[in-house]
Amino acid sequence: MGQKVNPIGLRIGINKGWQSRWFATRDYARLLKEDMMIRQIIEDQLENAGISKIEMERTAEEIKVDMHTSKPGMVIGRRGATINDIRKSIEDATGNIIQLNIVEVKKPELVAKLVAENIANQLLGRVSFRRAMKKAMTLSLKAGAKGIKIQCSGRLGGAEMARTEWYREGRVPLHTLRANIDYGFAEANTTFGKIGVKAWLYLGDVILDDNTANEKPAVERPSLSPGSRAKDAVKDSVKKGARKIREIRKTVISSGLGTSEDSESSEKKVENKELKKTVKPVTMEKAESKEKEAKGTKRSESKKVEAKGTKGSESKKVEAKDNKGTGKDNIKKTDKKEDKKDS
Repeated sequence: MGQKVNPIGLRIGINKGWQSRWFATRDYARLLKEDMMIRQIIEDQLENAGISKIEMERTAEEIKVDMHTSKPGMVIGRRGATINDIRKSIEDATGNIIQLNIVEVKKPELVAKLVAENIANQLLGRVSFRRAMKKAMTLSLKAGAKGIKIQCSGRLGGAEMARTEWYREGRVPLHTLRANIDYGFAEANTTFGKIGVKAWLYLGDVILDDNTANEKPAVERPSLSPGSRAKDAVKDSVKKGARKIREIRKTVISSGLGTSEDSESSEKKVENKELKKTVKPVTMEKAESKEKEAKGTKRSESKKVEAKGTKGSESKKVEAKDNKGTGKDNIKKTDKKEDKKDS
C-alpha cells in the first residue's frame, strides 16, 4: 500500500526500451557491473553537463555509448579534450574499445531527470524550494508537457524535522501503461542535509510495435477520451471519403466524361446566384410597402383625432351661443313683470 513503482521500469516493453542492449549467457554479472561502472565514470566527470540518459550497445569488439545531454559543448570541451579523457578512462577501466556518441537534448524542460537536477541546483543556491518547484513546472508546461508532478523531501527550508512536499499540474496517469511518463531523480547536498527531488512528466500516449520497442522512439499520440476518439474516427472516415470522391472526379474529367456534369453544376451555381439577386429586391420592396402602410395608418389616425377635436370645439361654441340667447330672453321677461307692477 502506498509504494510507488519506477514508471520507466514498469513500461519497458510497452512504450519504453532498455538503456543497455546486449546479450550474454555466462558473463552476465561481469558485463552488468561494467555498464554500471561506465555510467558512474561519465556522471562523475560530467556532473553539471546536463546528461539525461546513457545508452549502451555491445558487440564482440567494442562498446557503443550514446550520451544524451543538454550541453554538448561542455561534454566535448576544447578541441575534444574532455571527451577524449572520458574515453581513455573508460577504456582503462574496462579494457574494451569504446565508441562515444553525443546526442543533444533540444528541450531539457521535457526531460524529468534534467528538471530534477535543475531544482536541486537551485536548492544548493539557497533558493526557496516552493519557488524552484513552481518555476520548473511552469517552464515544462510551456514547453509542451501535458502534466507534471514534482516532490521534494528532506529538511526543507532548514526545518528540524524532515518532511515531503509535492505539487502537480495537469494529468499524470501513472496507472495508464500507454502513457509516456518520464521519471527523474536528483539529490541536493545542502548544509542542512540531503534533499531528494523527484519529477514525473506526462508527455502524451505512446504505443510501440514489438519490432521497434528497442530501436526507435515511437510517435506520440495525444490522450483522448472514448467519445473524442469516436468523433475523430468519424472525421477521418469523412475526410477519406471526400478524398476518394475528388480522385474519382479528377479521373472522370481527365477522361473527358465529366464535362456534362461540370456544365450542369456550373449552370446550377449561376441559377442560384440569379435567384439570390432576384430575391433580395423582392424582399426590399415588401419591406418598403410595409413601411408605407404603417405610415399611412399613422396619418389616418392622427387625422381622425384632429377631426374629433374640431367637432368638440364647434359643439362648445353652439352651446355658448344658446346660453347667451336664453340670458337675453330672461332679462326681457323680468323687465315686463316690473312694468306691470309699477302700473
